[in-house]
Amino acid sequence: MGMNGIIVISSRQKKPYLSDKKYLLHKGFEVCDSVPPYYELLCLKLNKNAPDPKFKECVIKLEVSQKQGVSVHYSHQCPFCENYIGMLKEAAKEENIPLFIRKYETLEEAQQAPSVSTTFSLFLNGKFIAHEILTKDKFKILLL
Repeated sequence: MGMNGIIVISSRQKKPYLSDKKYLLHKGFEVCDSVPPYYELLCLKLNKNAPDPKFKECVIKLEVSQKQGVSVHYSHQCPFCENYIGMLKEAAKEENIPLFIRKYETLEEAQQAPSVSTTFSLFLNGKFIAHEILTKDKFKILLL
């Protein structure tokens, strides 16, 4: 098929919503790149002469320009995100915390995301906090 291989996003330690690194290593995948705080890119090369895949530069700093309050970036990948975004809006209003929402609508927008996870990423005062979709209660606990 002319493909160089398969890549998968995982992490140093097991995380919800990320592929299990231990299993993939057992199947012959190798770690070919990593970025903070815990993301790893695993590859299974079909073409041994192909260059190692790398994460894009935009995900290395794990920062957003929104430096005050909470910034949530997400996409259509999870059908439940919209419901949770509504809950986060309520919680931010109750706690009087500025909330910026960014929904990726195109492939190009997602490819320029400030985090590896385009399904859901939460930033507090410009810094990455979590990639896990949060309930209203978990969100409030995170802010305390």
